[in-house]
Amino acid sequence: MERRDILKASGVLAAMGTTGLAGCTGSLPVVGGSDFDDVGDWLVAPELLDTEHYEVTTTSPAEVEEVAEYMGESDWEGYQEDFVDVDFANPHPDEVTRHIQTRGYDVIVGDFDAERVGSSLENDEFSAGRSYEGYQLYEGPNEATAHAVSDETVVTVRGREDPVETAQLVVDAAEGDAERYADRNQDFERLSDELSLGHLTFAGSHSRFEETDVETGRFEDQVARGLSIDISEDEADITIIAVFIDENAVIERDIEAYTEEGNDLDDWREVDYDIDGEIVTIEGTIRTRDL
Repeated sequence: MERRDILKASGVLAAMGTTGLAGCTGSLPVVGGSDFDDVGDWLVAPELLDTEHYEVTTTSPAEVEEVAEYMGESDWEGYQEDFVDVDFANPHPDEVTRHIQTRGYDVIVGDFDAERVGSSLENDEFSAGRSYEGYQLYEGPNEATAHAVSDETVVTVRGREDPVETAQLVVDAAEGDAERYADRNQDFERLSDELSLGHLTFAGSHSRFEETDVETGRFEDQVARGLSIDISEDEADITIIAVFIDENAVIERDIEAYTEEGNDLDDWREVDYDIDGEIVTIEGTIRTRDL
């Protein structure tokens, strides 16, 4: 799933590419204050997915629904349309505690009827395979899609040469039987330790940035980045986390300049930053209607 620069607040939905609600972050509120471990458990080590880095976007549909009254009607409808892309499971938002979208697979954690989901898949010409660690595996007719289904979780894999194997790998990671992103990538581990889950949370490591662009919030020697947004009736709290190769790589004047001049912070209020070793935290608020 391609995404543009993480360090955007206004128009973050468009930047993340997670829904069709371009220009409105209000449709992706944050599950305030919990840690990232429940998401990190589902994230397979990059090398096992034939890459060095990847990004993850996660929302809590049940939490989003609680703030739907503060969102525009079209925004809420668009969020639901994106979420129920898993129409074979036909979940209602309040039945889903966590939706994770990442490199080639989705994970939806909630309350499902595994037998009914399986029947729906078979009606769509999916073939039931073997059971695996409490999940029923299904493979699509084109052999490019697979699902692992239980009463609590649906894992969907698309666009990989080995979708069934990948689905098993995701289950293994969740069970602690396969290495996870944070196990193999120290930069992502450091980011995960700092990042809170919100209605929307984004995280990913990346190749070291080779130069600084203050206006867009890209900093030389930055190696991981994350963002979380927590929505209330009147305003949203936004937090950006930037991880650098070491504490000597952090240039405070660049961070300060970004908080004052960043193209994507025009609508922010009460912007502040903190530097703790190689970790930079930038916080601010924005009026909900301006998201």
